[in-house]
Amino acid sequence: MCIRHEHHQRKTAVWQGNLNWEPEEPKVTINSRSRERDESTGHYHSTIVEIADSTQSVKGRWYPTKRVIQHHGVNKRNERVAHPNNNKTETLYIDTQGQIDPVWFNWPSELPLPTK
Repeated sequence: MCIRHEHHQRKTAVWQGNLNWEPEEPKVTINSRSRERDESTGHYHSTIVEIADSTQSVKGRWYPTKRVIQHHGVNKRNERVAHPNNNKTETLYIDTQGQIDPVWFNWPSELPLPTK
């Protein structure tokens, strides 16, 4: 199970020329929703999703039960800014004993079958 996923958007794909680009990222500073947000370039942002907790089903499969989602931006002063209002923790409830109606898997007759 993947426990951390990072999505970074930059003006250029800096990681193609520098495989160690992340250590050079600006440090994160927590700011209120003030003018920092207005100064964000909008071209630089990151979303980080981390699995904070998981559980194992009776059949031995692992499922996430809590994930933390963080959003970061980079302002014009090249400071990485994290807005606390945009960060959230989600609790996931998994029903490992539930039944799925097999009708859900019937392909609609009016649609063509997918091809590879």
